[in-house]
Amino acid sequence: MHFVASVTTDEASVTTDGASVTTDVASVMTDEASVMTDEASVTPYGASVTTDEASVTTDEASCMTDEASCTTFLLSVASHETPVVPDGPSGRFAVRAGVFAEGSRRARHFFSSAQRNPLPDRKTVELFQILPCGFLGGGVMKQVQQAAEAVLEQLETVIFGKRAVLELVFACLLAEGHLLLEDVPGTAKTLLAKALARTLGGEFRRLQCTPDLLPGDVTGSSVFNQRTGEFEFRPGPVFTQILLADEVNRATPRAQAALLECMAERQVSVDNNTYLLKRPFFVIATQNPVEHEGTFPLPEAQLDRFLMRLTIGYPGLRAEEKMLERGERSDPLAEVVQVLSLEVLAKLQEEIREVHVHPEVRRYIVQVTAATRGSKELALGAGPRATQGLYRVCQARAALAGRSFVLPDDVKRLYPAIFYHRVILGTEGRLSKRSVQQVVDQAVALVPAPIIDPGPAAFTSHFTPVR
Repeated sequence: MHFVASVTTDEASVTTDGASVTTDVASVMTDEASVMTDEASVTPYGASVTTDEASVTTDEASCMTDEASCTTFLLSVASHETPVVPDGPSGRFAVRAGVFAEGSRRARHFFSSAQRNPLPDRKTVELFQILPCGFLGGGVMKQVQQAAEAVLEQLETVIFGKRAVLELVFACLLAEGHLLLEDVPGTAKTLLAKALARTLGGEFRRLQCTPDLLPGDVTGSSVFNQRTGEFEFRPGPVFTQILLADEVNRATPRAQAALLECMAERQVSVDNNTYLLKRPFFVIATQNPVEHEGTFPLPEAQLDRFLMRLTIGYPGLRAEEKMLERGERSDPLAEVVQVLSLEVLAKLQEEIREVHVHPEVRRYIVQVTAATRGSKELALGAGPRATQGLYRVCQARAALAGRSFVLPDDVKRLYPAIFYHRVILGTEGRLSKRSVQQVVDQAVALVPAPIIDPGPAAFTSHFTPVR
């Protein structure tokens, strides 16, 4: 009896052990289930990684698209609230950009991820960079358009409400001409010249014209060096790339004539020696048309050297109020930064020569100029230099508009700034009490403008007068 009882007790204990084993197995199964749950929870992260890889693939595809469509230009200009800066003391994100040439017709540009870089005391903007380009297309015109937009944005921080005038100023610069700013005092003529020089960088000098100014003060002169016993040439202020001739009509005709060779041929002749000026060479002259006491009117030969004559005019009420608000914080000119290098500007000046001008538009430019010479009310019409200047400015204006061809409307829009200061009103015009502007406008309006098809195919023209 006792033996049977003990065996039964042992079986009970075995059963209990079996139950514990079963419990352990169940716990193991529970652990495996938890592991499976953990693996399932890991799956979303893997899906996110897959999504990131897909996005990277999309980015690579977009980069390939950009690479195929990229035409050589890098634009890294930010708004005034979020400037793009290369270095500085703390706090803002900066975007670094690079350009890599691949042959002469292709380029790859990329923008790396935003990095935390220091912010300098004064905002800086990366310069435009241009690569060699042997073809004419939308890409080249886009370069000119982007460069103009960057320069105009900087100029509009100091000159308010004068967008049309600023566009003409930049068109004159691209056409390799010289600019005469004629307006009443206080209309930001000198400020415009200074701001433009800052946006382009390079060498800038100011020549304050006075009645005692001598030609040698303009071009430079030879000075005897007692140590070497030889004459040494010391360059004058014209040996620069951007020259501001402030109040040019206050200089004597003798001093004014010292600028003739510089402006027309980009060179200086002193003591039987010829010195070439750096390119690009841009002269901005200012004069006051109201106050004539102590002034010397520019002769026709001097006026003809200026490609354009512009008038800025008074600002509007809102623009003048904005000018006061901007002046309360700091000097507006101190915030103007360089956005275009002179090397890039020289390349853009070469590119606009490739803008297409239809033969009928070319003939229209010649006829418009000749119309001023045939007017009975004008004693002197526009000369061949005006024809060449109008041709180049029309090319520049078309490029600023993003076009690779010139339209007759470009001629109509630009001839006033090029013709008005070159013509002289005759006796018949003065007796009729008409202005130079009225006579020139009438002569130009009589020339029929061609209507052309600016499509990619061959141009077709029809001589239809524009009434």
